[in-house]
Amino acid sequence: MIAPARPKPLVYVVDVDRSGYAFADDPRSGVTTRFFDGAAAALRCRADTPPALWLINQELPEMSGTDLLELLGRRSRCPVGIVTRDYDPQAEIAARTAGATFYLAKPVSDMFLPRPVAA
Repeated sequence: MIAPARPKPLVYVVDVDRSGYAFADDPRSGVTTRFFDGAAAALRCRADTPPALWLINQELPEMSGTDLLELLGRRSRCPVGIVTRDYDPQAEIAARTAGATFYLAKPVSDMFLPRPVAA
């Protein structure tokens, strides 16, 4: 008997610029990716399946990524990565203080993605 396929982990990406997330277009990445164009869209999301990971750009139009992280922290229990264009040690400290699990500069590597759970 063949076991049913496990669902791919869900990754939410909040960023107006979809470049830098090559894994999103790669079927071998092992994840399903959902993009949000800004903080408001992400906050409106009511998913039946909670994400395994949030990736939030620090430079969002409506608010900073760390501000969104603080709002999401009240209702999300999964890891959250803050993504930036360029690495800045002070910004990393601020992101981690706000609750970020990790801090990344684009392009985002698939090594930070959750993996499907083995049967």
